Amino acid sequence: MGTRSTIAVEHADGTVSQVYCHWDGYLTHNGQILVDHYDTQKKAELLILLGEMSSLRPKCIPDPAKTHNSDNPQDDVTVYYSRDGGEPFVPPSLYPTVDNYKKNLQGEEYDYLFTEGQWEVSNGRGYELVAQALEIAKLRETDE
Repeated sequence: MGTRSTIAVEHADGTVSQVYCHWDGYLTHNGQILVDHYDTQKKAELLILLGEMSSLRPKCIPDPAKTHNSDNPQDDVTVYYSRDGGEPFVPPSLYPTVDNYKKNLQGEEYDYLFTEGQWEVSNGRGYELVAQALEIAKLRETDE
């Protein structure tokens, strides 16, 4: 069973686009990848351009010299349902504002939002910065 998440990006005009991601949505996987590899507006927007995804990885564009599909994915490349699985394209959901998005989003176990140049996350209890949540998670691990 997957740890489902959504990944959303606020655009320059204030609208928000959101896509679904089925696998590994938890903070120390998807959250870490988003902070480490999709840390600019351009990268975040490129990530969601191809719609819903099966799994998030550090890259969203495969090496064209190698096979990449849902059955044989490249290890470090995001797997999209349409491009890599042959399923119909499901475009990102669009919201008119961040406030509207936060009130009406397709909520999953983890919801990520790129806004004002940084990633935020909610697991149903309000939004916090992903980088800070990761630091807290690391501190908890060292206390155990």
